[in-house]
Amino acid sequence: MESRPSLRAVRWALAAAAGLLGILGCADEGPVETPVAPPFVARSEDDVLAVLQTAYAHEDLQLLSALLAIEEGAAYEFHFPDPLPDGTSSWGAVEELRAHRRLWQPENALPGEAPTCSWLVHLDATFARESPRWTERTELYRSDANPAGLDPERWRATGATVQSDCSVETQAETDYGFESRSEVVVIEDRSKSPGTEGKYLLFRWYDLDGTWKNIKTMCL
Repeated sequence: MESRPSLRAVRWALAAAAGLLGILGCADEGPVETPVAPPFVARSEDDVLAVLQTAYAHEDLQLLSALLAIEEGAAYEFHFPDPLPDGTSSWGAVEELRAHRRLWQPENALPGEAPTCSWLVHLDATFARESPRWTERTELYRSDANPAGLDPERWRATGATVQSDCSVETQAETDYGFESRSEVVVIEDRSKSPGTEGKYLLFRWYDLDGTWKNIKTMCL
C-alpha cells in the first residue's frame, strides 16, 4: 500500500514553499481581488466560504490546508454522492489537498505520479450560501448513538446548502462552466477567541450532484 505523508507534514511543506516564494518575490504579478482581506482568517461560517473562494482564486494550497479540520475526532471529510470505481465513498484532508495540488499544479507531479491535466490552465469557483441560515447539526455531536462524534463542549457544528459556480479555463479555445450544490458543515472551536486562526474550520463537504466529485478526481 502506498505510504503518504501526514497532513501536518503536508502543511509544513506548504508553509516552507510559501516562505520560499516570499523570498523569490512575485514582482511580475498584479494584484488579485479577493473576498477576504489578509490574513484570510475566517471569523464566521460565511467567512469559511469566502476564504475557500480566495484559495481557489489564488490556487493557494496553504490557505486551503489551513481551512480544513484535522484534529482527531474532528477531521475533515469530503463525501461523494456515489462511490468511485474502487469503492471509495469519501476521503479526508490529505487526499483533498492531493486532489487540489493535481488540479492547481499539474506540472508538479511527485515522484511516482504521472503528470496529468496539462490541458488545464485555471479552475475558479465561487461559493454562496443557499440556505437562509447556518443550522446547528446536533446529530454530529458525541452521543450513545454516535460515540465517535464531535465533543459538544469543544465544537459547535453548523451546516448549510451551498451553491457553487465553477469555471474551467483550458489550453483549447473551449472553456467550461458548472453549477453545483453541496451540503457544507463548518465547526467552530469554542476554545479559541473570535478572530483567531482555526476558530472556524471546514468539517464536512457533501457533494449533492456529483459535480465536485468529477472536478476533484479529473486529475487523479
